[in-house]
Amino acid sequence: MDLDPKNLNLVIPFGNKRIFHTPISADVFELNYRILSATKAAIFQRGIAYAIDAGPIIATLRLRDEAAKDAKERLEEGDGGAQALLAEIKRLTTVLMPTEAGWETVPVDKGLDKDEWKEVEAALVFFTSFFWMARRSQRRMIADGAASGLGGEITSEPLSQWIASSPPVSGPPT
Repeated sequence: MDLDPKNLNLVIPFGNKRIFHTPISADVFELNYRILSATKAAIFQRGIAYAIDAGPIIATLRLRDEAAKDAKERLEEGDGGAQALLAEIKRLTTVLMPTEAGWETVPVDKGLDKDEWKEVEAALVFFTSFFWMARRSQRRMIADGAASGLGGEITSEPLSQWIASSPPVSGPPT
């Protein structure tokens, strides 16, 4: 099985929309491993129940906190790379909007308002920290488990193929 991150895409429902996210690359992970591992550890320090309940909600806040803490410890100015990592996560995310003709793909800024994006972003940060902090041999299992916890799925299909193979849009478009 090819465990290239781009072959383990996350699809999560968000109302009647779908969020399609491709994981960050190995290079981006290597640049951000300290803040991703610290984020996961900070979420889990209060136990598994807390992590599962609160993790997908607070992950972005924890990431920013951990990145700032890391920057301070390293005597660096700035946000510790949090904004760059969050921008990359956003870049790798597409919103699928239901239409009469099927799914329409739109960028995050056109498909979600600011508050909706905050919620989705936190779920994606949570997923990202789980995905990349897993051993390579367990990455698919961890990705499936994290996706399931978010009510979604993992697909190896690229966006266009997922749209072509996904069930028709149900319910009225919004």
